[in-house]
Amino acid sequence: MDKKCTHGENMKINFYKCDYDLKSRYSYSFTETAHAHEGVEIIYLKKGTSHTFINGEEYILSPGDAFIIFPNCVHYHKESESIEAVLLSFPVKTLPEFYGVFSKKTPVSPLIRYLNPIITVLLEDLVRYEGKYKAEAQKGLLLATVSMILENISLSERNIAENTNIGAILEYCAAHYTENITIQSVAEALNISKSYISHAFTYKIQMCFRDYINSLRLRHALKLLKEERLNVTEIAYEIGFSTIRTFNRVFKKKFNISPLQYKKQCAKMSQIQAS
Repeated sequence: MDKKCTHGENMKINFYKCDYDLKSRYSYSFTETAHAHEGVEIIYLKKGTSHTFINGEEYILSPGDAFIIFPNCVHYHKESESIEAVLLSFPVKTLPEFYGVFSKKTPVSPLIRYLNPIITVLLEDLVRYEGKYKAEAQKGLLLATVSMILENISLSERNIAENTNIGAILEYCAAHYTENITIQSVAEALNISKSYISHAFTYKIQMCFRDYINSLRLRHALKLLKEERLNVTEIAYEIGFSTIRTFNRVFKKKFNISPLQYKKQCAKMSQIQAS
């Protein structure tokens, strides 16, 4: 695939639902795409360095450090170099013992320096033996791991409505970006103030509302432009732009190429690959 046909594939801020009880894996790269989880994520860095942004705050992760990221926190990574990490994620319902913590508290700092070696062994066991333990044993191991991690951080009361709203806003935008969506319409649909939504985008998502909606639309456009079923004008209206002129302007500003040029470029690459 020509690299020019993959512009901005990862610019969307994703909101992930948790339709599983536990996910654990080794990772050798971190995504730079801003995202939030319905559940909890734990990252333990074994090798390398990562600059991680959580709710607008920057943290530098070094070998031996870990993060615990609570539900609905917008986060992403930058400048990750030659990393090896353990990643763990689970919905709050998996550990009802800590429901009150994850729903009513927030870490004073999500960064844990020099994670206790006993905890690192437990984290790696969760990865190595995933699917090999009975569900009860797996949950017991997770319960012990999370319990020890929470003992290593300070917690404060959090604004429950605020953290819930961040996830709700992202989820609503993902479902309605092809419509005539505005801060006003989101506020009315979710019964949230316009000022709160504006503040959330500026300080937590670090992107103005209109740019965020356009990023969702452009990501969708990239996929449609690679297909033959719609022309550029049809695509513009399909993804939510009110005029072809606006679509062309926003697309070219982002990718330095017009939608039509991009479509022709991708069609040419498809012909080469098919031959």
